[in-house]
Amino acid sequence: MSEPRMYDPYSGRGRRKTNVPPSTGHQAMMREKQRLFRQRKQNYLENLERHCKEQESEIKQLRTQLADWLSLDSPSNSSKSGSVVLQIPESPMHNELHPSPSAPRCANPDCQALRTEIVALRKLVFSENVNASNQPDNDKIISVVAKTALTSTNPFNDANYEWLINPKNKLGFNKIFHALDSTAVPLSSEQLHGPIDIENFRKTLRTLDSLKESITVDNYCDMLVSLSRETDIKRMRQLFLRIMREKNRIMDLCTVIDRVKFGEAGIEYRNNFRPHFVGFILYT
Repeated sequence: MSEPRMYDPYSGRGRRKTNVPPSTGHQAMMREKQRLFRQRKQNYLENLERHCKEQESEIKQLRTQLADWLSLDSPSNSSKSGSVVLQIPESPMHNELHPSPSAPRCANPDCQALRTEIVALRKLVFSENVNASNQPDNDKIISVVAKTALTSTNPFNDANYEWLINPKNKLGFNKIFHALDSTAVPLSSEQLHGPIDIENFRKTLRTLDSLKESITVDNYCDMLVSLSRETDIKRMRQLFLRIMREKNRIMDLCTVIDRVKFGEAGIEYRNNFRPHFVGFILYT
């Protein structure tokens, strides 16, 4: 079997030009289509070649600039008087996501680790707010902190550390840091945010005609309580999968109207105990 040949646009292969006039209208139409096709192909090749030449010249220019910057930034040239070191300009978004390191105010390694976690969490909150800016149901932590970060000139500056580590804030950042810290004693979401009131949610599900006598409701609610009291990550993930299976069973038992009511009750339950769900997402 012969090897496939690469296409050569300059090979001149194909139908040859003829001077014989077309005998039918269809033949004239096909010749005109072929002429337009060849013209489009020729224009495409010319544009492609011009674009390649522009890219090559731009690459050469960038290489020249890079060589100039490296030569000006060398120790031999920087030590000379009157030398100017060129710097590559950076975008405001790059400056915000990659702030310049500042001198730590405390030599304690725990303080430095806490500041590092704060910066990491701020970056996470900032990116989440940018990705979900058009969604009305953002988490309170994401919406409030990202709004504060965006209104600041530099939301990742060390000058705003006191606001985050202030124990009087209402967002519970110290609790989140405790969940993120691998060396801390693990605490359940019930210990961090208080117990969840599952009875009202259970009664709401019992009012649905499809779930009045079902034991699946009790299993579902009991597993939600167990999840809020669990501290082991592996068991939490297993419990979460079991909860999702029970939720699917409930959806199978419900009628169309009861499914809508069950979804509304679940949204209300999630909004009432949002810190538990946010802590579970950050912890696992």
